[in-house]
This record gives sequence, structure tokens and C-alpha cells, in this order.
Amino acid sequence: MTPQVAQAVLKPLTFRADQRIVSLIPTFKAAQLAPLVAPATRIARAAPTPAAGRRMGAILLCPADPEIAGLLDGLGQIVQLDAESDLDACWAVTGL
Repeated sequence: MTPQVAQAVLKPLTFRADQRIVSLIPTFKAAQLAPLVAPATRIARAAPTPAAGRRMGAILLCPADPEIAGLLDGLGQIVQLDAESDLDACWAVTGL
């Protein structure tokens, strides 16, 4: 989904505290997402490059999480990042 509709789509949904959230919403920071998915607190942001459609290329993941990386592994090469600022920089460099 796009950042413009994220709140309208997520607000009526119910999340559990034990759920993990993997967001593919570009430019939507984890801090912006947190109140929309509460009480869930484990939030990761991911960004597959266009080549992931062919199971090639990079998939950016932040923060690093071995279990989520394992889930996405078959789609391309997982690049795990520790800081959201690194994710944003990679998005800019790759044109995402």
C-alpha cells in the first residue's frame, strides 16, 4: 500500500502483542507505523528491489532479523541493515 492510505487501511485492523510486522510501505518510518499496529512492537521495514520479482537482486531489511530474513530468503539476496537511516539511504541510491 502507499503511505497515503496506510492509516486508513491499518487503523481498523486488530494486532496482537506477539505479532511481527513487516512493512513494505515506502517512506513510512517504524515510529509512524507503531501506533497503527499496537500492541505489536516488533516492526521491520523491507524493500525488495524490482529484480526480486525474478528472485534476483537485493531485498533490504531493517532492523536485521534472522527469522524475517529466512522468510524472505527465496526472493533474492537479503541485505540486513541496523539503522533506518541506512535503509533510507539505500532506498535513495537504488531509486526505490
